[in-house]
Amino acid sequence: MTTTEIGIDVGSARTKVACGDRVWHGPSSTDVAGLLREVVRRDCGVEPDGAAAVVAVPDGWAAEGADGTWTEAVEHTSQGAELARVLTERAGFGSVRLVPVSQCVAAAHGETTGCVLVCDVGASAVTAAVYACEATTSRLLDSETARSEVRESLREKAGVEPAGLVAFDEHRCQAAERAVIVLERARTHQRYLGTPVYLPGVTAEMVLEALRPLATLAAALVTRVLERVGEPVGHVLLTGGNVLGPVEAAVRAAAGAPVHVLTPDQAARGAWRIAAGRATALDGYPHELGIGVRRIAGGLLESTTIPVGGRTPVTVEVETDHSGQVPVRVRIDRQGPWREAGQQHRVHVPRGTYHVTALGRRGGLGAVLLRPAGAGADIVLPLGAEAGPVLDGTT
Repeated sequence: MTTTEIGIDVGSARTKVACGDRVWHGPSSTDVAGLLREVVRRDCGVEPDGAAAVVAVPDGWAAEGADGTWTEAVEHTSQGAELARVLTERAGFGSVRLVPVSQCVAAAHGETTGCVLVCDVGASAVTAAVYACEATTSRLLDSETARSEVRESLREKAGVEPAGLVAFDEHRCQAAERAVIVLERARTHQRYLGTPVYLPGVTAEMVLEALRPLATLAAALVTRVLERVGEPVGHVLLTGGNVLGPVEAAVRAAAGAPVHVLTPDQAARGAWRIAAGRATALDGYPHELGIGVRRIAGGLLESTTIPVGGRTPVTVEVETDHSGQVPVRVRIDRQGPWREAGQQHRVHVPRGTYHVTALGRRGGLGAVLLRPAGAGADIVLPLGAEAGPVLDGTT
């Protein structure tokens, strides 16, 4: 049976389904399985059991159980496992993979090398995330999500009852192009502040008032994530249905890098690219790091490499003060021999006992953390972008 690739983005207000160059979008539903089953049959021309779906899910789900090397696949978290069950058992999809929304947006952007920041300004949440990208492959370095009240704020200003929220969302979607034009003019020309944007009573001034806290929130998230990552970011991808008025300007000011404003359907398009094999979304750190040590085995002194993970530290003893390179090794894609992992800087490591862990949420090959068992500051060893030569077993 032929498999059809589907990309899905189920937002709090709008759902998008991508199949090739076609994207369906409409109001989200509490019966997500029923909605997706109907859309896939009607608009994609395929039965769900013949579809391989990649679904963009909230970035906060991926943070469940996260550690220094990120996390396992999202569908293995409690929320992800439940959604995957609903989509396979109730919607009947042939296969389902869950990927964070921001990573789907990064996948939609095409080939990129270096670090990319994605800022998704949705109906109920704002996310800022940084990805290390190599061609069409992306790996998460850091992410932060915060709840937004802009949807409720606009509903209240419009005098719409909670029961009418879905219809108001649909109206806002239909008036999106007008809103962009009117709000941009109102930001610089006072005479446009009284111009209706959505319903007759919702003026540009009222919408801008609701958007200013959202702009502040988005800029704060971008600033914090960039400070934590510490990696140079080459591009910022800004998307979401609430990239309006002051929001775009605030993100541009905080980003310090070129900003590309993308349409709100980018997560669905990126999910489809992942499903079709045109982009690769890594679930976590793909390689294995190790540290070279000397130890007593069978009464003999031997040199070996001990694997270093992100959850359980490896304890090593540094017998004398050390300055220079630390013997960090890497196995690319967790396969093959150990190779030298080049370090960006020489370091000084005082004698003592250290707990060593891998930091996969860094650019290049990641980093290694040496944490003193006693007093003293942590030592972080950033690794280079490429592995060195294969070790000959005597180094």
